[in-house]
Amino acid sequence: MKTLVKIFFALHLAWGAGLGMSWAHDLPTDVKALTLARVVDQKLVLMMHVPMAAVMREVDWPLHGPYLDLNRSEGATRQAAQLWLVDPLQARMGGQSLPPARLTHARISWPSDTSFQSWEGAHRHLTETAPLSDRDLVPQHQYLDARMVMELPTEDAELELNFHLDRLGLRVQHELRIRTEQGKERLLLLTGPSTWVNLNPGVATSLNNFVMLGVEHILSGFDHLLFIGGLLLGAARLGQLIWTLTGFTVAHSLTLAMAALGWVPERLWFAPAVEWLIALSVLWVSIDVALWSERERRARWAMAMGLIHGLGLSAALREALPMAGEHHALALVGFNLGVELGQLALCLWVWPVLKWLRTQPRFEVMRWILCLAIAHIAWHWGEDRWAALVPFVSTIAWLDWVGEWLHSIWFWLLWLAVVVWATWRRVTPH
Repeated sequence: MKTLVKIFFALHLAWGAGLGMSWAHDLPTDVKALTLARVVDQKLVLMMHVPMAAVMREVDWPLHGPYLDLNRSEGATRQAAQLWLVDPLQARMGGQSLPPARLTHARISWPSDTSFQSWEGAHRHLTETAPLSDRDLVPQHQYLDARMVMELPTEDAELELNFHLDRLGLRVQHELRIRTEQGKERLLLLTGPSTWVNLNPGVATSLNNFVMLGVEHILSGFDHLLFIGGLLLGAARLGQLIWTLTGFTVAHSLTLAMAALGWVPERLWFAPAVEWLIALSVLWVSIDVALWSERERRARWAMAMGLIHGLGLSAALREALPMAGEHHALALVGFNLGVELGQLALCLWVWPVLKWLRTQPRFEVMRWILCLAIAHIAWHWGEDRWAALVPFVSTIAWLDWVGEWLHSIWFWLLWLAVVVWATWRRVTPH
């Protein structure tokens, strides 16, 4: 019996030690990394700041218990910087791969260190400040800082980097600050899978990237697609559809330009308010098309709705605008062009189908069912987006009351619309 107890305790201790070891090398959930980049004298200089918890794996750190022995950690620090930051880095210029970067400095820093708030501070921190020593610290709570240099064959060609930092954690947010020759900074926030980043995009690259971004955004924006789909259902003639979409296009191009120039509010309530209004616009077009299939004035209010949709599209544009480098105006033109190409592709695909459906005897019934489905989806969007907006307007009593009132009667309003439409169809001569 005593032997069994000893075996049990031995296994328990081994299991606990294993857990402790795995804890020390677990993949972190959220990782925030920072990189400062600058081209100096035909050299690319990168300074990186990442949590130590993300680089503890695959490195033999000198530990005594849970603490790191700083006096013996220089080799492990350089090994971690080389393994996790330098080796994964890929660079190409003019489409040609460049030689690997060279690690010049690596050190461990306190989380409270503010050196990386500026390029000059980070450079002094890495090249002039003495490293930490003679202290016991928990490595998972510290940061690894590294400086690396890459030789460039020329400064004229476009330089692209792929950091591959997604290996550091389950969710990695990489803040990349690019110092231009004029001393300005471009800030890029990189999330998700690793991708190539162009540090100095040219005219053609910026235009192409933002055209593709506009196409992708309009085709992946389900609310925008449903709005255009409602306009398609309500257009009996191709000329009418073109006129309506032209008004919609002009309007959202205007607000896109305003957003790109920073002429729209940046308050926290603005984005959820715009998203809620977009949901209401989709609801409106579905009801309008269901009740008045060939309304001549639809182009006018489609233009008004376009102003709102442009504000919604602007969020994606503003987020990606630093990717354009110095070509912000060109990026705006390219994004607008991409959005229009996406809309045109949708119309060219759907219009022949609708034209054939209009020849079918039950088209009016199908159109009504489709409009009702769009209205149902849009209302649920409105509910969800109103919930995100409520914290900002809850102090305004009447707005909160209106929201609750609409929430309680929306179902009956839809059925009332059905009854009104059916009655109107019966009394109207055909």
